[in-house]
Amino acid sequence: MVFLIICCNSATNDNVDIQNEIYKSKDTAVTKAISKASPSVVSLYVVKDVRNFWGYSARPSSGSGFIISQDGYILTNAHNVINVQKNSIIVVLPGGAQYNAVLVGLDQQSDVALLKIDGNNFLYSKIGDSDNLLVGEFVVALGNPRKLFAAANNQPIASLGIVSAVDADFGLQSNGKVLDNMIQTDASLNPGNSGGPLVDANGYVVGINTFVQNDSENLGFSIPINYAMEIAEEIKVTGFINRRAMTGLYFYSNMVISTIDRNAADNQELKFNDKVIAVNDIQVLSLNDIHNVLKRNDVRPGDTIKFKILRDGEIKIVNLVTR
Repeated sequence: MVFLIICCNSATNDNVDIQNEIYKSKDTAVTKAISKASPSVVSLYVVKDVRNFWGYSARPSSGSGFIISQDGYILTNAHNVINVQKNSIIVVLPGGAQYNAVLVGLDQQSDVALLKIDGNNFLYSKIGDSDNLLVGEFVVALGNPRKLFAAANNQPIASLGIVSAVDADFGLQSNGKVLDNMIQTDASLNPGNSGGPLVDANGYVVGINTFVQNDSENLGFSIPINYAMEIAEEIKVTGFINRRAMTGLYFYSNMVISTIDRNAADNQELKFNDKVIAVNDIQVLSLNDIHNVLKRNDVRPGDTIKFKILRDGEIKIVNLVTR
């Protein structure tokens, strides 16, 4: 009888060891990254004023975001919070705690918005370096797809993929957004994922999940976090992004400069009758092309613009500093 008891205990201990080994094998780099990043991921619930045939109507909407500072600043997409009704932004943290958020500011061109909730000692995201991403490295998208955040005990939903491409350019959109230098991933993104973080193997945020390619499978795109943080810092200081850069240039047919307002820009080289053929090394064929290049380059007051011009049969490179 004693012999049997000893055997049973030994078998039990072996089973425990096996279970421990199985559990350890499940605790991978992926699970560690999700565990590190999840506590700072939030779900957003808003009410928007939406134009219809009769005027405007209230429409509930949802999205994702992530806390970027201990004192409660939150990054998300501008399209999540544009046209929101006053006092209608509800932020839900992992675990279910709810806060009313204030819209600090948004920028439609970059599709970045900054929110703020009251409080201190919030768990916040570690910010990575989107300039050093490698095609093929794994990434995890976190957020609130199809309002499933609440259904999963108020925890962000995770999807795993890789960096499929970097520096994906879609240019200027009809709604004024500029979708350039995007991170492409095959991590599954669904409605509601917008504004949530794309994190790397260290659990560091490398992008803001923003959109999926229509009529495609596993083609999702994220705003690089380096650019998004620059926008967020400017919004935090000023409440908006200043893009009122003035070149002081006026044109007539064939993009020939007709007038130069020297009070609007620092220009020592461009002259009347110069014909513009490229801006910042991009060929331009129309005045609309020039505007698109300036917008896609996110030209601000004080920036230098490089013009390739035709003057008296010779090609010259000249510069202009905007004001």
